[in-house]
Amino acid sequence: MKSLATIWSIIEASRSMPAMILVTSATPDDDAIGVAQGLVNASKNAGHCTGFLALGGAFDAHAPAASLALPDESSCAGFDELLHTWRATYDVIIVEIPQLLTHNLGAHVARTADGVIVAVRTNRSVQLADRELSALLKQLGAALLGVVATPPVVIGIVGDALTRSLRARRSFPVPAAS
Repeated sequence: MKSLATIWSIIEASRSMPAMILVTSATPDDDAIGVAQGLVNASKNAGHCTGFLALGGAFDAHAPAASLALPDESSCAGFDELLHTWRATYDVIIVEIPQLLTHNLGAHVARTADGVIVAVRTNRSVQLADRELSALLKQLGAALLGVVATPPVVIGIVGDALTRSLRARRSFPVPAAS
């Protein structure tokens, strides 16, 4: 993801490099995990010792970073304790929470993070969850570092058939107005 390398260079150029970056989304299909893993790679390529915490529960075990899921995902104290330990170990910590609004630790992590990156699918319209996420981040005073547009979801044969159908409909001549 070339956009993540660009975002990473902007982050590094800032006056104070964030130690913890939250990557989140408003909906489960926005691919926050893919953005987080891309950001981890960009951080490691820049020479940073990087910790990766996937609170969404799913992460790539082959990601080039330390990964860990909290035993009790509802514990703010447990998260703070882990964060304190990790801050002594890593230059940068990437925390991934898909659907921030539905996660038990969402508001706490967003408030604690030095910066937030939001993943959004390119093929969907703005939803109520997007507006709620934006309002929550403003209310918490979260530092929004950027928004990353993720590729559309490929829906296979059904999607291909729908695309062909829509193209066919557009190819009919439009009757002239009388």
